[in-house]
Amino acid sequence: MLLAIDDGLALDRPMHSERWGLSGRPDELRRLPDGRRVPIEWKSRSAPRGGPFPSHRAQVLAYLALVEETTGAPPPFGLLRYGDGTEFRIPWDRDARAELGDIRAAIARPYDGRHLASPTKCAGCRWRTLCDVRASAPRGRTLD
Repeated sequence: MLLAIDDGLALDRPMHSERWGLSGRPDELRRLPDGRRVPIEWKSRSAPRGGPFPSHRAQVLAYLALVEETTGAPPPFGLLRYGDGTEFRIPWDRDARAELGDIRAAIARPYDGRHLASPTKCAGCRWRTLCDVRASAPRGRTLD
């Protein structure tokens, strides 16, 4: 059963998790016949050949944590649906919780400088004026 769609109206406010330090709204929230809720994230692009991008998977993991904390009941899984009809089921289990914990820990660490600036990639990036990767540009070259 469809509970909500994030059209700006149906999910009137984001879900919050103090434990995980997260907030957000899945694109859809559905209720299974047993009452558990399942978050669904839609991507308009075709599914990547090697499976979901890590960032897409992380987004679903975040929604799973939010649903669990908001409702008090762990969802069995979340769904990641792509525009070409491909669907990935992301289980919410001990391994998934550990993965989300690792992601949160990585985000909390200071930037380590491992990514190098790329004039081609950086030129089209919406974050280029804020990104600290710009500091790694070769001397005398700007990425703006």
